[in-house]
Amino acid sequence: MPALTMRSAPSGPKIHVKNYSLFRGVDFSSDPSKVDDRRSPWAPNLISDAGGFPEKRLGWRTVHTFDGPVHGIFFFKNQSGSYQLCHAGSKLWLMGGDAPQLLRSDLHQGRSRAFPMGGKLWILTGGEYLAFDGETVCDASELAYVPVTTVPSSTTERVSYQPVNLLTPKRKNLFIGDGETKSFTLDAASDPGGEVRAWVDEVEVTGVTASGTTVTFAQAPAASVPAGTPNVRVQFEHTTAGAEERIAHCTCCALYAGRVFLSGNPDYPGVDWHSELDVSGADSAAYIPDTSYTQIGSDDSQVMGYLRAGEALAIIKEDNEQDASVFLRTVQHLDSGDLFPVEQGVSGGGAVSRHCFASLVDDPLFLSKNGVYALASQVVTLERTLQQRSGFVDARLCREQDLDEAVACVWKGYYVLCVNGCCYVADAKQRASRSNETGTWEYEWYYWTNIPARVLCEHAGSLYFGTQDGRLCRMNDDRIDSEGNVRMDAYNDDGQAIVADWATKLDDDGDFMQYKTMPKRGSGVYLKTYTRSGVRVIARTDSDFGRELTHGNASIFTFADIDFSDFTFNTLPENVVPFGQKVKKYKLMQIICRNDALNQGFGVYGIEKRFYLGRTVK
Repeated sequence: MPALTMRSAPSGPKIHVKNYSLFRGVDFSSDPSKVDDRRSPWAPNLISDAGGFPEKRLGWRTVHTFDGPVHGIFFFKNQSGSYQLCHAGSKLWLMGGDAPQLLRSDLHQGRSRAFPMGGKLWILTGGEYLAFDGETVCDASELAYVPVTTVPSSTTERVSYQPVNLLTPKRKNLFIGDGETKSFTLDAASDPGGEVRAWVDEVEVTGVTASGTTVTFAQAPAASVPAGTPNVRVQFEHTTAGAEERIAHCTCCALYAGRVFLSGNPDYPGVDWHSELDVSGADSAAYIPDTSYTQIGSDDSQVMGYLRAGEALAIIKEDNEQDASVFLRTVQHLDSGDLFPVEQGVSGGGAVSRHCFASLVDDPLFLSKNGVYALASQVVTLERTLQQRSGFVDARLCREQDLDEAVACVWKGYYVLCVNGCCYVADAKQRASRSNETGTWEYEWYYWTNIPARVLCEHAGSLYFGTQDGRLCRMNDDRIDSEGNVRMDAYNDDGQAIVADWATKLDDDGDFMQYKTMPKRGSGVYLKTYTRSGVRVIARTDSDFGRELTHGNASIFTFADIDFSDFTFNTLPENVVPFGQKVKKYKLMQIICRNDALNQGFGVYGIEKRFYLGRTVK
């Protein structure tokens, strides 16, 4: 009987493994084949979870529809209660109850701004300057402080005292009565037909007339006691053309050192004004002295907005490619009053939008034509510099049309910038260094679609936005179950499914001159599970536009939300979906994990691909 010879089976080709994990944000700065393995060249509608892994963003819903574009959304709280206001079309509405309450009509149509001060909400529409006290809205001029503009230094001499208030034509002059003099000289001509009032020893008197700069009493005011002290007060009107409009036409504001600073008037592009502080009997926001203006650089470029920069207030102008674009204002407390000196800060890199100023944690950000920049301090020199923060998305962001219409705000640790229905979202929790320069870094960014915001507002952890077609909307962050988990009905955009992708780089697996084959077994995606979730896996190679490899369920079983059309017994917090198909002879491959189902969550922990090498490319 012949002896048996044992032979080993021929070994198959060597299997290589490529693992994609520790995911970050998107990278639009490079070719899809050149991005870092951790980032994606295309990942719409994802955001970082608590661990930094990408998951589907929350959806949004329409709260109310108005008959005009939404220009502003404001929240306000005083001792009387909490309020939400909405400026839409030419009307101002108080939200709440069964239906919005109309507060004011015939308003200027343009994006509006607001700030709280003195128990009121002060609103700039670009055409009006308004005040809301919790019940009614009025023009700021109705609350305007009436300054005492001149006082007597002696029986014959007079000196200036308080500056004229731009919000009102009214002013007061003080005089010394002697019991004989009936006529006194005002510091300006009284308006013909204007109101004239007078008080002697704090008692209002009648029979007072004014003509030009002369005011005449029917009966001579009594002599002052003690002698030489002012006891006569005359209030009259002297209108300066365009004075109130200087403030009413402002479009940006900032609170600093107890004042409000106002700018953005297109007729005074390089000027800002500030309110006066601690004026007896007046809200400081209702007193804007005519002497409070500051010329910020030249009028060749507009003041676009303000940012807090440490102890200073940064004033950001548009970039005219020749003048300084950033100025720094500080405060000096003197016995004679506060001064606000301004010095030139940084040249170049001015703002392109008035609506994208916000501080992410302690990083003051704004949008320029070249991307999102921060006003930062150099670690060594402590000098202020402009540092780029949006390098990963600038290639797409800077190509957007109408960047001057972009809006932004900070929400839950993200800087959310919206333009043309798309959002560019910076994550404060994730920073990346892309430079050898000490102290420079950028954020990880995410990209959203179908967010038609023209105004944004964050309040109490919730994000609201208004649209051009009059919708007041809010993100679905309030759709939480009794255990604090996001409900699945939070994952839709006004009833429409959210399409979320995570795409790997277009990967040559380290050798673009060698064909590869991905076998049927051994490759898959590691998913985060939700009450309802799923995935479609698409493979795109250098020779096709992509084909679906598989679709899988990534739901987790719960009695609280059973969907028999997508039933699962899985109770684990993670799920693995194998690809289950062979992909032959590719040079480069991109794997796309997609969820486009209504009311489903979606998250990706990792992707693993096995492949073996074939012949070289000829």
